[in-house]
Amino acid sequence: MNGNFEDPFADDPMTPGERAELNKGMRDQDDEYNFDEVAEEVAKKRGLRVVYPQDNQLQIDLDTEAAWNNFKLRCEEFDIPKKWCEVNPSASGLPHRHVYITVPDRSFTEGERIAFQSALGSDPVRERLNAMRMFFGIKNPSRLFEK
Repeated sequence: MNGNFEDPFADDPMTPGERAELNKGMRDQDDEYNFDEVAEEVAKKRGLRVVYPQDNQLQIDLDTEAAWNNFKLRCEEFDIPKKWCEVNPSASGLPHRHVYITVPDRSFTEGERIAFQSALGSDPVRERLNAMRMFFGIKNPSRLFEK
């Protein structure tokens, strides 16, 4: 490297309208809240509760039958026993599902949790929002809303 830094974003061709459209992805369309809103306040408004994962737990958010089938294949690849999994319909009802995978004798860092959840097929928007919360230092970035 020559020591000269060129800002790769200096000539950003995006218009404000294009940037606003892109930022729509910073909002969870199913949950209708911004990534940095206080989860308990959002849950209270909806009559739901926030469930944070235990240290040895992954939370998988699946929104379609295709996502559910993909998740089952990923579990086979990771050799995850069915007895580790608890599957519940989400507050939205089927085909939306929340899967809690409790791994004995293991704890996850927040980064590991988000990576494994993503690799197992959890909703990509949710996992991107979880990663953003982690990046910005928001405590307990992974969570699900339950009845």
